[in-house]
Amino acid sequence: RWTALPTHPAEGGGQVVTRHVDDAPGANPPRPSSVKADQRILEARVPLRRFLENWLIDSRWAVRAVRRSPATTALAVLSLALGIGANTAIFSLVNAVLLRMLPVPSPRELHLVAIKGDSPRVSWNYPDYLAYRDRTKGFAGLAAGSGVNSMGLQIDEGGAPGAAELVQNQYVSDNYFAVLGVRPELGRLFNPGDGEKLGAAPWAVLGYDYWRSRFGADTRVVGRTVRLNGFPLTIIGVAGKGFHGIDPTSKPALFVPISMYSEVQRVPPGIWNTRRYWWFRVIGRVPAGAPLGPIEGQLTSILRAQEEAEKASRPRARQAGKPPVAVLVPAGRGWTFTRSVLH
Repeated sequence: RWTALPTHPAEGGGQVVTRHVDDAPGANPPRPSSVKADQRILEARVPLRRFLENWLIDSRWAVRAVRRSPATTALAVLSLALGIGANTAIFSLVNAVLLRMLPVPSPRELHLVAIKGDSPRVSWNYPDYLAYRDRTKGFAGLAAGSGVNSMGLQIDEGGAPGAAELVQNQYVSDNYFAVLGVRPELGRLFNPGDGEKLGAAPWAVLGYDYWRSRFGADTRVVGRTVRLNGFPLTIIGVAGKGFHGIDPTSKPALFVPISMYSEVQRVPPGIWNTRRYWWFRVIGRVPAGAPLGPIEGQLTSILRAQEEAEKASRPRARQAGKPPVAVLVPAGRGWTFTRSVLH
C-alpha cells in the first residue's frame, strides 16, 4: 500500500512524498530470529564463494601455464597416463592371480592335493590320481587337469581338414567339469565314466572365448570335427562363460579327456600312465564344514602304499628320505605358478 507523507522541514517542509507503507520507519521491524537466520545463510555462502573464486583463479593460471609450456604439459600428461595404466595393469594381474575366486559354485570347498614340503608339490601322476579317486572317502568329487600346452589344430571344412593353427589345449579327467560345477554354454560336457577306457572318448569341449572368437558363437559347432595334432575329435559342447580351468591366467581353446592322451600326443600309455610321469594337478571338493585331517590321513596312507608297491616292482626305484605326507591346499582361487612362488 502507498500513502502520502509530509517531509521534514529540513528536507523541504511542506512537500508531500509518496512512500510504500512497508518502507515506513517501524512498519515491519525485523525479528531477531530472522536476522540471525540471514546472518547464518550469509556466513555459509562466504566459504563457497571464496572456493569458487579461488578455483577460477587457479584455473586461469593453469590455462596460462599450459599455453606457455605445451611440451612440459604434454610430458606431465603422458607420465600420468603411463602411471595410471601401469597401476591398472598391475592391479588386474594381482586380482586375477591372487584375489579373484574361481567362477564356479562354492569355490571355497575346492582343495588341491599336494605333497607336504617347504613348497607343497601339486603335480601328480595318473595311477596315484586313480587310487585317490577310488579309495578316498570324504570328497564330494576328485578331478584332475593338466597345464595348458600349445598344439596344432585343424578345423574340418567340407569334410577336409583346414589350415593348421596353434591353440592351447588342456587334458582333464572325465569328471572334471562335474566336480567343479561348470555348466555347458552349449551342448554337453564330459560325463563321469567317459574316460574309464583309454582311447574311447574322442571328444573335445571348446572354451567359451575360443568358441566366440574362432566360430563366431555359432550354435551349429556341436558335432563338427577338429584335428588336434592330426587326431580327429568331435566337438560335443562349449564350457560356460568365464571358465578357463583352475589356472585363472590361462585360456584353453579346448578341453580333451586325459584318456585320449596317447592318441593325441602319439605317446604309448606305458610312458604317461606310470608313477614316473608327473604332469597334472588333482583337485577335490570337500563339503563345507567337513574336517580335512581325516581326508589327508587317507591320502597319505594311499600315497605311501603306492610308493611301496612301486618299490616292490622296481627295486631300483627305492629312495631314501622321510615318508611323504599328503596335504590339502585351498584352491578356491585356483592355482598359478606365480602364486605358488609368492607363497
